[in-house]
Amino acid sequence: MVSNLGRPRMRTPPVALPACGKAGKRTGPCARRCYLRCMGEVLHIVWFKRDLRVADHAALAGAAAMAREGGGAVLPLYVVEPDLWREPDMAGRHWAFIAESLEELQSQLAAMGQPLVIRVGEMVPLLEKLSQSRTIGSLWSHQETGNRWTFERDKVVGAWCRARGVDWREPVQGGVVRRLADRNGWAKRFDEVMGAPPLAAPALAPVRGIEPRH
Repeated sequence: MVSNLGRPRMRTPPVALPACGKAGKRTGPCARRCYLRCMGEVLHIVWFKRDLRVADHAALAGAAAMAREGGGAVLPLYVVEPDLWREPDMAGRHWAFIAESLEELQSQLAAMGQPLVIRVGEMVPLLEKLSQSRTIGSLWSHQETGNRWTFERDKVVGAWCRARGVDWREPVQGGVVRRLADRNGWAKRFDEVMGAPPLAAPALAPVRGIEPRH
């Protein structure tokens, strides 16, 4: 399913840059930044899942830092996934809390410069649609500890990102870490995560042409 979604993976070195008028070739991160700029506006997507806040949000802070350093804009995104809400461990009272939290998050992000974008559907088709009009420079989300459905969904999203050359960053936000081969060093990692100073909410630049809600 994922392997038939279109254009091949983007490779970084070496990249010729005739579109931006720069002679020769560059390699490494500089080449990737120039190449993305040549392709149009670069989006660094922050995929909000179970972390509906702006303060002490490693994914949001990381995306904002990447946009400042390499160019582009941060697109905060929340996806209402109908198949997830059909799972037996989801309930109406859960959605009531999520909906209230989304309203507050929308207001906070708008005050920071870019409102939350909310879509309904599956994550991969939504990413594919966005990639047809914008360059997705990176995808950011906290590493999620959900149910089996979210785990399998993340595997599909990861395959899409690898096929498109999209850098998916998943900062850890708690003590549970996915894909550990063993528990060696777990306590030290836990103390480092929980003892880190809280991150401030970053300022955001507006993204033109993408409506917060359909």
